[in-house]
Amino acid sequence: MGAVIIIKKSDEAHVTYHAATTTIATTTPTGTVSCRNGFWDGRDVSLATGSANRKALYKRGADARDEVYGMAGAKWKLDGDWINSCNCDSGCPCLFYSDPTRGFCEALDAFHIRKGKYGDVTLDGLTAVVASRSPGNFWKGNWTAAVYFDERAKPKQREALETLFSGKAGGALAMIAGLIGSLKGIKYVPIKFDGRSHKVSIPGILEYQLKPTEGGHKGKPIVVANNPMAPAIDPMNMGVGMRAVFNDYGMSFDNTNRDGNWAPFKMSGP
Repeated sequence: MGAVIIIKKSDEAHVTYHAATTTIATTTPTGTVSCRNGFWDGRDVSLATGSANRKALYKRGADARDEVYGMAGAKWKLDGDWINSCNCDSGCPCLFYSDPTRGFCEALDAFHIRKGKYGDVTLDGLTAVVASRSPGNFWKGNWTAAVYFDERAKPKQREALETLFSGKAGGALAMIAGLIGSLKGIKYVPIKFDGRSHKVSIPGILEYQLKPTEGGHKGKPIVVANNPMAPAIDPMNMGVGMRAVFNDYGMSFDNTNRDGNWAPFKMSGP
């Protein structure tokens, strides 16, 4: 049996096992997972924490058999704001690992970096948006997705953004990338992100804006803390899309009057 790799960092405990050439043989919440492909036949991976559906991204290549993404490479840190829209009814069941309201998930996730660095590359003020559709339970992956990056990013910033959001740098973003089964494409576009009004737009592609879902304390949104994306994205404020539309790459959906959330995010690696 191969060596045991332990995912030690809290955010890397959220990393999911995903690669086009990897088949998950067995999963248990606190046990081990046997991955079998050209490089990982019979190798066990010990999970520090997590659910049965979480996986781990592996670096491929003859010289990288014992490396988990995020265990090596440039240090990085991102602080910013996240705004989401999805097709679930308000109070998205995905936040509790349950199946989405309509049996599938259509979502928009915008990440605005207030302050960020990847190695010596500064990423302050840049935004990325992931548009996705999952055929069933959100956490089981197999998403079809498209990724949009801020057109203002310079060449080194573009390289850093693509490394981070492809999951190659580890951390919470590797968990998200690991759920994508089919990437339709990447575009550099003008992105408008307004954290105060919870609004995101890309001309001709998408637009969404949320209004808060108030709790018992009027004027304050319902909040879900220690959600499955914690501590990276936490706590989540609950809302509803006043308008939420997307159309690109043959995917089209309208999440108006459906679930939406926003939260601060803090991510880092390796």
